Amino acid sequence: MSLEDAVSASTSRPAQVLGLEDKLGSLSPGMSGDAAVYDLREGRFVWHDMARNKVEGKVRLDTFLTVRNGSVAWREGKLTEMGPC
Repeated sequence: MSLEDAVSASTSRPAQVLGLEDKLGSLSPGMSGDAAVYDLREGRFVWHDMARNKVEGKVRLDTFLTVRNGSVAWREGKLTEMGPC
C-alpha cells in the first residue's frame, strides 16, 4: 500500500463511511483538530494478521505524536493529557 493510500485509508475514507466528513478526515478550519504524526522507519519488518498469515515489508510507520482536539495527547510513547472518550 502506498503512503498516500495509507493516509487516505486512515483519514478521509473512514470519515466518509461514518458520514462524519464535515467534522473528521482532514485538517481544515472547523474540523475537530485530530491528527497523528508518524515516523517512517526503514528496515526489514514482519507482521502476522489474524489468520496467522505472514507479511513482510521494508518500511513501517511508528506513531510519534497524537493530537486530539488541537492539543498534543500523546508524544513518543507517553500520554500527555487524558480527556473524555
